[in-house]
Amino acid sequence: MILAETRGKALWLSLNRPERRNAMNPDMIRELTRALSGDIGQRHHLVVLEGKGPDFSSGADLNWMREGLQQPPELLASESLELARLFRCIWESPVPVLTLVQGRALGGAMGLIAASDLVLAREDALFGFPEVGLGLVPATIAPYVRQKTGLGHALALMLTGRIFGAAEALSLGLVHQTSSAGSWEANAGRLVETLSSHGREALSGIRTLLRDPRLLGFDDGMDRFTAGEIARFRTSADAQERMTTFLNAHGKV
Repeated sequence: MILAETRGKALWLSLNRPERRNAMNPDMIRELTRALSGDIGQRHHLVVLEGKGPDFSSGADLNWMREGLQQPPELLASESLELARLFRCIWESPVPVLTLVQGRALGGAMGLIAASDLVLAREDALFGFPEVGLGLVPATIAPYVRQKTGLGHALALMLTGRIFGAAEALSLGLVHQTSSAGSWEANAGRLVETLSSHGREALSGIRTLLRDPRLLGFDDGMDRFTAGEIARFRTSADAQERMTTFLNAHGKV
């Protein structure tokens, strides 16, 4: 259900159920979680997440949903916990996660998107939270969507369950760049190339830094923490090499 391939410095993970519009089920969730675990931070600069076929993902698999009608609450809670941990695995990835979205991205797929660091969407992509129409709440998705859009927008999208386009997703912060179909692959390639050109430690450090609660202190503790991070990275081997190369190329000023 998941294809994993190393291309250069990137680990490409592809949702590979195009005949089911890449609908998510427990097997796919587990495969994705395994692929995102382990030592990827030691082997890759970034992860690229994509969906094979015309759609990124239509959300939960209908057969899985049908089975859930007969499942005991304990099993439903256990499978939901696996989904929640997948989203957190993406959020806490040691390297940036770039997600490429085409076609429809609904329900659980929005959790993959919201937990990612960068999202490139085709201009004709469609997004939505249809859970409310089924009498459900998008609970495992909610923390990441709220983090990206803010409370007000998250409420409006989840309460109405309406489908919205890539331009609106861009304005809400769920998507960071849109692309026409004709330039889709080229733009994706440029983003991967840009991230691959940077130091792995710096990429990881930026992700960790921006999620650290100490950034919210606006006090002496925050100042000491941020100053210490600058010093720590300036003395790293990668930064020393890159700064030396840059300074040698530009000469004295």
